[in-house]
Formats: sequence, C-alpha cells, structure tokens
Amino acid sequence: MSDRDQLAALLARSRRGITAKVNDNDRYQAGDVIAAGWQPPARRIETPEELDALPFMSIILAFGVSHQAVPDLDDHTPVWVRPAAQCTESSATVLAHARGAGVIVLWTPTEAGTE
Repeated sequence: MSDRDQLAALLARSRRGITAKVNDNDRYQAGDVIAAGWQPPARRIETPEELDALPFMSIILAFGVSHQAVPDLDDHTPVWVRPAAQCTESSATVLAHARGAGVIVLWTPTEAGTE
C-alpha cells in the first residue's frame, strides 16, 4: 500500500467511521498532506492522556476536522481549536467527537525541527 493510500484510508476512517471506504476526496487530500511533508506511519491517538502529551501547536485530524493544540488561558493545559472556531475543546471532547475512530496526528513542531 502506498503512503498516499495509507493516509487516505486513515482520513476516511477518521471522517466517516472505522468501516468507511476510501473515496477520491480522501485520496486527493492525502496527496496534499504528503506534499506538505507528512510521512508515514501516521500516529493514531485514542486516549485524552496521549492527546494531552502532544506539544503545543501540534495538528491533528479528528473526524475529518483539523485541530491545533494551544495552551488554555487559565491553566496552560492543552486545548484544541478548529480553524475559524470561537472556542476550544478539551482532549476528551475532541476524542468523543471522533466517535471511536481516534484522532490522527498530522504534524508536531518537532517534525519541523523547531522544538
């Protein structure tokens, strides 16, 4: 299985559930992510503790929606924000919205060489 096919399958499952079939949109977006520098294997996270352990600014895909880790304004724990969202979500909430599919780590700051 090619890197693109592997990522497309992960995107499909993240968006539409564990039994989802890959479609052309999944393949197209997987190609874009790979062109941006993603390399397999894709890390899949299933617990809030694992999600909280990612560094700030990490980007994940949860049920087809990207989220980025930012520090909570009150206690500086990780919270997740979606593009153009007005609020943040806890790791537990993000995973609940993923409907059992877990989340896929698309990028962490260490992958860019900027810790």
